[in-house]
Amino acid sequence: MLDAWLRSNLDATKRLVRNQDWDYPIVITGPERSGKTALATQIGLYYEGLESDPMKILKHSVWGFEGIESALPGLPKGSAIICHEPNLFGRRSTSKLNVRAMRVFTIVGAYNVLFILTLPSWHDLDRYFRNHRIRAHGRIHTENGQRGLVTWSIRPQGEDIGEDIQFLEVNTHRFESIQGIYPVLWDEIERRDKAYKHAILTMPIK
Repeated sequence: MLDAWLRSNLDATKRLVRNQDWDYPIVITGPERSGKTALATQIGLYYEGLESDPMKILKHSVWGFEGIESALPGLPKGSAIICHEPNLFGRRSTSKLNVRAMRVFTIVGAYNVLFILTLPSWHDLDRYFRNHRIRAHGRIHTENGQRGLVTWSIRPQGEDIGEDIQFLEVNTHRFESIQGIYPVLWDEIERRDKAYKHAILTMPIK
């Protein structure tokens, strides 16, 4: 089960997205195998009310920007969409990729969604998106050997205050692995994740 603070904030976010014409992009970062996918999936399940029918969250889960562009037209406005490590930003950072990212963020805004993006590092994301599009950042980390911690920071309200905006740290809490809670869902997510990464690693370098 998600932390009570996070559930309360997701409820508030849902009201903004579904009732007040907002879009809400958030980023979850952390090292490989730290739990980014597990946390993002739990957020999506809670937001969509699918905890009792978890396999349906796969309709909201994509790998890569191509997946966003194909999935969004089939989702109602106000939905959640989870994008896992699109093209491994920091490893294949190109102007072409950034142009595509700009297009995707524009599309996300038009559809009024909760957009959950997972990346290994906050700095893998282009500075423009960090400073001007992302509303919240969840950083997964360990503390004294304790795994499964996430610290949330939010973008300060008001006008843009420069090109290196400092997000405000607001909460740290634990989260659970979903492998034992939703084993069939987790197996399918792992299968899709491995297939996506294999495709990236075997992609010809131009």
